[in-house]
Amino acid sequence: MLEIALGLSLRAFAILVIGSIATFSYKLYCHRMRFRSLASKHGLPLLPHSFLLGHLLIAAKVTMKGPKDIATALVPYLISLEYPETEKHGYFYLDMWPVAEQMIVVNHPDMMVQFCQDTSFAKHRQMTFEFGSFSHGVDLVTSNGHQWKTWRSIFNPGFSSKNIQSYVPVMLEEYNICRRKLESFATSGETIKLDQHTMALTVDIIGHAVLGARLHAQTTGCEIFRALKRQIALLLVDYSPEGLLKLLNPVRPLRIWRNNRTMRNGVLPYILDGIRDHDRKEGSKTMHSLAVKSYRDEHSAAEGEIDARWIDVAVNQFKMMLFAGHDTVSSTFCFVTALLHFHPEKLVKVREELDEVLGPDSSAGQEAIARTPELLNRLTYLNAVIKETLRLYGPVSGSIRQASDGQRLYHHETGEQLPLWDLMIYSHQAQLHRDEKFWPNPHEFIPERFTAREGDALYPHKNAFRPFEMGSRNCIGQEFAMTELRLVLALALRDLDFEPQFPEDGPKYFGSVLYQTSPPEEITMHPRDGMPVKVSLRKRT
Repeated sequence: MLEIALGLSLRAFAILVIGSIATFSYKLYCHRMRFRSLASKHGLPLLPHSFLLGHLLIAAKVTMKGPKDIATALVPYLISLEYPETEKHGYFYLDMWPVAEQMIVVNHPDMMVQFCQDTSFAKHRQMTFEFGSFSHGVDLVTSNGHQWKTWRSIFNPGFSSKNIQSYVPVMLEEYNICRRKLESFATSGETIKLDQHTMALTVDIIGHAVLGARLHAQTTGCEIFRALKRQIALLLVDYSPEGLLKLLNPVRPLRIWRNNRTMRNGVLPYILDGIRDHDRKEGSKTMHSLAVKSYRDEHSAAEGEIDARWIDVAVNQFKMMLFAGHDTVSSTFCFVTALLHFHPEKLVKVREELDEVLGPDSSAGQEAIARTPELLNRLTYLNAVIKETLRLYGPVSGSIRQASDGQRLYHHETGEQLPLWDLMIYSHQAQLHRDEKFWPNPHEFIPERFTAREGDALYPHKNAFRPFEMGSRNCIGQEFAMTELRLVLALALRDLDFEPQFPEDGPKYFGSVLYQTSPPEEITMHPRDGMPVKVSLRKRT
């Protein structure tokens, strides 16, 4: 009997394996033939295409030419450099199946306008694949349709310019904690990973602004943030060998559940306090309390009435805001300080502007910002430095969309309709932001692009600068992030110098030791090696 049972089990296993191979082979054939029809049937340009591996060989080849730890999100840009005709066309089709979704990579702003601005195509299903276990599809980044419109309108008031200025005292309070730590590193002379400290600063600011919470990420540590980082490391981005190892890890579901529980338990008391304070008309106007008001207005809910659905959504929205917000500001701060170190003449201009707008005394400058937050808007050159940094080293490489029935994409010059099927439509900012058709000397750090007048050769092409994307699905937190960056950089650059500690004979990206990587514990792009720097006190002459 045992032999019979074993034989049946082996036969069943063999049938399962053969069936799986047959299914995979059929899907492979369908995917590859569909891509080849772009050239044979539609007469469209197609990169050299392997029937077995699609464009995976091309991706591997270009990756090996760059730094070994270059961010994977930059691979489509590296491919475009290997095949420069793609920039002439304004798009190219990329077949990375089964490791990643088949896609059309769009690098021309006039084409991006079609699916991000004129009509906002839905976020691609890949977003749900990546973040489903994290925010359950109810956050502002991954949701679509009526659900997205509803929650965007509810959270919009908290991100108004007037409300953001009210958070400046909180930003100053948390920055001063960071400043004291940086001054201690200047005294000790040790090399630090700047990205870690700026992430902690940003987390504390977001906690204050959104929930009115002191998260203490900079001091005693924040379990909410630690759980967030553990959860990010478990998210699936693709079916690469690393992704498959995550997927097949038997304890991954348990770890995901435990991290979600930790984050929920950590955030929930602040959510409930915010609801109670709103009912009593007490407390500061946090982003959460303003959203509570919008939610009640939307649902005609009386004071004291709030449902479990709101609490679940509020928890998941905060998790995504923390995830999206801590990356942008921390990474950009690191790259700004590094770029200004390598371009000291630009740093001189920044400091001259700071003295002019805020006065020569740094402590008095803090008081001036606290009294009049609008002063930050007068820092036009610093703002240009931030924008130029975002152009060169934006923390995300683009936005991914998908077409629904009736939605089309047309070539920006010929008007030819491009097949979309169920492809990922990739608005590839990383490529656009370094395209010499739109940015003269695209790899050079030239903040004056963003102070140039219209008609000047440096003046940015319309719709070509989109680090926060454009259209109705633009980043809700972009003004908050820019205000935070202007504030912390204005104060840090007055008193401190930051010297990157990269070996001169190390790998380079367009001749620079600065580039972005994808650390195993992250899914967005971060500064190489966490941006190792030495901090020193500024020597004034």
